[in-house]
Amino acid sequence: MKKVITFGLDQHENMCLANLIAPENFTVQKAEISVDLIAYPGFLFIINPEAMNDDEFNDVMDFYLLFSIDEISETLVFIRDITLPEALKEKFLVYADFSELLPELENILLSAYQNESVQ
Repeated sequence: MKKVITFGLDQHENMCLANLIAPENFTVQKAEISVDLIAYPGFLFIINPEAMNDDEFNDVMDFYLLFSIDEISETLVFIRDITLPEALKEKFLVYADFSELLPELENILLSAYQNESVQ
């Protein structure tokens, strides 16, 4: 079963995702601390970066910068406007807020699933 990991989303946003994602194919798991974004196995991570301090955000970015862009199978989606490191801009997605993400969720799931399957 493929996991969608969330971090910093409120209860309504997590419930909305759980209701929209087909339970026979995917599960939604809430990360409690930022290091879970590195430790938890998932193919899609939906993150509210406002739930992290600058050091935590930088730690997550530094982790992914250790790899070439072709080695990263996970898809990270941020639901607040943030500045990503240049090397990660083509790999990670940024939406202004959760409501902007929702209409794109099906396409994001499909793309993330295909991306992980290729790796």
